Amino acid sequence: ALISLIFNLFIIWSVGTLLYEEFGAKHFFGVYFGSGIFGGLCSLLLMNFISPYESLSGPSPSILALLFLVSMLYHDLQ
Repeated sequence: ALISLIFNLFIIWSVGTLLYEEFGAKHFFGVYFGSGIFGGLCSLLLMNFISPYESLSGPSPSILALLFLVSMLYHDLQ
């Protein structure tokens, strides 16, 4: 649990800095919280089809959305 927290904080710090500077606070938090809510709702809807014991909750949907957004915007970044 501690490793997961440290990893999530590192991803938010490294990726979030790029997106925060690019889009500003309002859009960054909109993407972060919006993707978290959307991921949680999709997880609830698909829970009956996949497995009732597996869900995508917590900061995982938001962090995955940030990683996806950075990979789409900065695909040539080394």
